[in-house]
Amino acid sequence: DITEQEGGYSAKGTYNFTAISSTKKLKFCFEIVYAHEDGGWKIAVHNSSVVPNVTMEDICDVIDEAESSNRISDLKANRLRECIEADSPIESIQFLVAEHIPTKRKGM
Repeated sequence: DITEQEGGYSAKGTYNFTAISSTKKLKFCFEIVYAHEDGGWKIAVHNSSVVPNVTMEDICDVIDEAESSNRISDLKANRLRECIEADSPIESIQFLVAEHIPTKRKGM
């Protein structure tokens, strides 16, 4: 994805990398910020990091722990489990877990 920012552009996305010594694929996310300086485009920021390898079991454990500590409702926990049972893409489940569990606050 490319977005316009003040004085430049930002590019974000993911790519897969396979090490020569292994057949294991790693998924990386990246961000590059381009700034217009001195009449030309320059890379102002470059960041690249590996996306953790998260299993369905890991996700279920996070859901169970969040539900038992009342950080998410039973309804939300069950909805997340339905996604898992329906073989939804793991990225969707990771998004739901990342977006909804940490933001649950006392009294919400």
